[in-house]
Amino acid sequence: MMNSFLSLGTIIKQENASLMIIGYLPMLNEKVYAYSAVPYPTGLLDNGEIVVISGEADFTVVQEGYSDQKIESFAKSSCDIYNKMTNKSKPKDQG
Repeated sequence: MMNSFLSLGTIIKQENASLMIIGYLPMLNEKVYAYSAVPYPTGLLDNGEIVVISGEADFTVVQEGYSDQKIESFAKSSCDIYNKMTNKSKPKDQG
């Protein structure tokens, strides 16, 4: 389960690729992913290459993107939606 999303503009390293996060909750083949990203430093080129990244993907944060209260709130809401759509919600307390 994810607790929060990274800010837009965050640069991550996944395997041998550097990527910049440009969006949340992309869908591909009826599956929801946590992030959409483009190659860094080139960005979105004519080939339209956009990478989808699952919430369970293994990557390293190189540089976090700009963050303020608006993006933090939006990222938290998006994360909650992602967890619900992927059935990764917190288990309810059985107390």
